[in-house]
Amino acid sequence: MRAVLGAFAAELRDRQLPLDAVVAGPLARELAGTVAAAATASRRVQDRFVAAEPDRRVETACRRLWNSAAIDVADVAADIGLSARQLRRLLHADVGVGPKTFQRVGRLHRFLTIAERRGAPWPLAESALAAGYSDQAHLGRDVRELAGTTPLHLLREREVGWRTATEVVADSAMPPPPAE
Repeated sequence: MRAVLGAFAAELRDRQLPLDAVVAGPLARELAGTVAAAATASRRVQDRFVAAEPDRRVETACRRLWNSAAIDVADVAADIGLSARQLRRLLHADVGVGPKTFQRVGRLHRFLTIAERRGAPWPLAESALAAGYSDQAHLGRDVRELAGTTPLHLLREREVGWRTATEVVADSAMPPPPAE
């Protein structure tokens, strides 16, 4: 930090200083201009999102796919006047993923919502079934493919106090404390 700004990092910690107190001259003006331009660009992008009129077909398809793991993509497509292939192309263009992947993400989101609502130590398999997975192994495959981790680790990352089955078994198998 000192080599770049000419000040010790400890002197700057927990302080709010004007830019020119830390960086002098042309570099300060350049940084201020860059930050201002980024803020302006960010506002323009936000304005475009707010003003954009969503494709109602995409909106309808996404809502239906997100809320049901059992609904058939071809049925959703037909209901909005498209073929399954057209729906896939439309979702790839507007959402970034195809309908089946979008549906899988929705199912994972439902699982996380259910698991977090129920709290620990609710059995993982029951939450998986309630979310629309066929079994706990199905949940495990989806979580690994979509999130790159295990369901338990994902829940723990989201600060849900889950305990593994081995922890539950180990706790129940512990001998009672000695009587005094």
